[in-house]
Amino acid sequence: MVKIVIDATVLSNFLLVKRLDILQKALVNLCTTFEVIEEINFGVERELMPTIELGRVEVLEMSSEEREFFFKVGYN
Repeated sequence: MVKIVIDATVLSNFLLVKRLDILQKALVNLCTTFEVIEEINFGVERELMPTIELGRVEVLEMSSEEREFFFKVGYN
């Protein structure tokens, strides 16, 4: 089964308009990473983003190899 991984930009855009439901209805098997959730929570803590209610969005854990690649390509 194919999973559709969304990044912080996509997730934050739908969270800001409080319409994550649209994304969930349009895309089956929607997921994101723990790192994206951390980035969104950073905005929530500073009151820049609404509280996260992920519903059916699965949060994936990256393997050590994926994490290494992630940091190598420029995540700060």
